[in-house]
Amino acid sequence: MHLRPVFTSAFLFLLACSTALANTEPALPEGLSASDWTQIQQQIQAPRFHAQAGENGGWQATNPAHGFGIDYRPDGQTVLTLSGDHPAEHRIALQLEGYGYGDDLIPLTAAPALSANGNTVAYQWKPGLREWWINNEQGVAQWFELAKRPAMADPGLPDRQPLVMALQLETGMQAHIQDNVLHLRSEDGVTHLTYDRLKVWDSTGRVLPAEMVLNDRRLALRVEDAKAVYPVTIDPTFSQQAYLKASNTGIRDLLGNSIAVSGNTLVVGASNEGSNATGVNGNENSNSAPGSGAAYVFTRNGLDSTSLSESFKHRKRPPVRSIGRDLRRYDRSGCTEREQ
Repeated sequence: MHLRPVFTSAFLFLLACSTALANTEPALPEGLSASDWTQIQQQIQAPRFHAQAGENGGWQATNPAHGFGIDYRPDGQTVLTLSGDHPAEHRIALQLEGYGYGDDLIPLTAAPALSANGNTVAYQWKPGLREWWINNEQGVAQWFELAKRPAMADPGLPDRQPLVMALQLETGMQAHIQDNVLHLRSEDGVTHLTYDRLKVWDSTGRVLPAEMVLNDRRLALRVEDAKAVYPVTIDPTFSQQAYLKASNTGIRDLLGNSIAVSGNTLVVGASNEGSNATGVNGNENSNSAPGSGAAYVFTRNGLDSTSLSESFKHRKRPPVRSIGRDLRRYDRSGCTEREQ
């Protein structure tokens, strides 16, 4: 994790204040219910995730929540890119290349019909086989729907082979599967994406067992469909992960017992941190003030990394009431407790 300051003090004050406010319940506009106001806010944010017509008949979108640029290509390949110093290394491309049972799959050689509606882009591969992507704050979700059970390409295969959706994976990132999650990491370890939350169900709502298998650069989604009532829907999701760590880690500091978020800035409290530092980025080497607490400001830099910007404590020497227990009650300007 890169540890470097990225804002001036004045700008940090504004961000910290807005972060604290973000963790406070806003007043509802008169005449609106909480659910109505939530829907209105979602509608305001939705266009940020919508697809726009791209070159050569494709579509393009961004995911500001997870830092993806998305390119939906006419040949059926979907490319996710994260900006950074080496964008070619932070590129993931997936393309459905076949489906069926065993190793003798039904190939997909023709380009799909491509369409878009808001934050959803669909590839119609053939009648009865559709792939679509939904781009929102939770990530970039990929879906498949098979209208009927595929025919066995090789009639000599044993019965009850799992259904296989085979995808070609292209990326410069390190890829491995653990606990049914595809992990994609940059060589420096800063960028970490996951392709997970694999869910499969049939037309009755029955959940079907499914797993991911990675063989070189072929990713297979394997589904136990022997008892399925078609159509069958398959749904994995791409998302970006971040591992956050304090500048002075302690085994009982309780980092994360309170958090507040505003835009690309995250403030994390550690109510049991025990250094005797004061103010912003003080000397944290001495643990002579147990339970005084601290708060840490993390900033997402660009789209592909998150770094610790600063830490702050009470302006006055400990011992005082623990900072970091409730971030709504603190103000970065003087690192002092505000009256409620």
